[in-house]
Amino acid sequence: LEDVVAEVQAELADIAVDTAEEGVVVKADTLGILEAMADALGDAEVPIVRAEVGDVAPRDVSVASTADDGKQKVILGFNVDVLDDAEDRAEIEDVTIFTDEVIYQLIEEYEGYVEGIEKAQQDTILENITRPARFRILPDHTFRQNDPAVVGVEVNSGTVQNNANVVKFEGNEVDRVGQVKGIQEQGEDVDEARAGNRVSVAIDGPTVGRGIEEDDELWIEIPEKHAKILEQELASDIPGDELEALNMYLDKQRSRDPFWGK
Repeated sequence: LEDVVAEVQAELADIAVDTAEEGVVVKADTLGILEAMADALGDAEVPIVRAEVGDVAPRDVSVASTADDGKQKVILGFNVDVLDDAEDRAEIEDVTIFTDEVIYQLIEEYEGYVEGIEKAQQDTILENITRPARFRILPDHTFRQNDPAVVGVEVNSGTVQNNANVVKFEGNEVDRVGQVKGIQEQGEDVDEARAGNRVSVAIDGPTVGRGIEEDDELWIEIPEKHAKILEQELASDIPGDELEALNMYLDKQRSRDPFWGK
């Protein structure tokens, strides 16, 4: 009789809760709580792929493991147990299970998990994106004229990174003048220099006095695809001074091509 009751409750739960083609798996101890969880997740704009009454079982893990989005390879369980077989399978299938006895805490745990994944994804993207920067060669700070040129600079905005290409704007024209091959701050090698820093930079390519001059304003060259990603997807994730450098760079590029980076 208990097995029949559980099966009927599960079927009722499928009817009572709207599900989507993609989403998280939800388990609860009663139909009423299941519906309350569905409402709360709906308010939080979290889609549900399956919602049932009962403990977390291996078949729930199987459903969760099919999600294309890693953030949805999740089971949310309210006041239920996780069967041993399900726990073992979840570890193998890389499915994350959250259980709690308070609905809002369960949802908060999940939202925190999603934020962590999204931040890690954004950090990975940023690691592979050329960061914007505007910097000026300081007067009387030429330490070597060429092969490579070594000059003292002040970073006005953004982040100067090793191996980035350097450009100079002449009116509406942009010319690549070289590539950053080393950065030193107070005699120590560093990978990058941030806004406000005064550092010495080795630039492979130009000769000071021919190609670049003291007091010149130089820019890190941003590939058009990178500029588009920075402007459209990562503008809220980079420091304000980098955003300033990006916008100034875009203005200069778009003065000659209004659709550049769009």
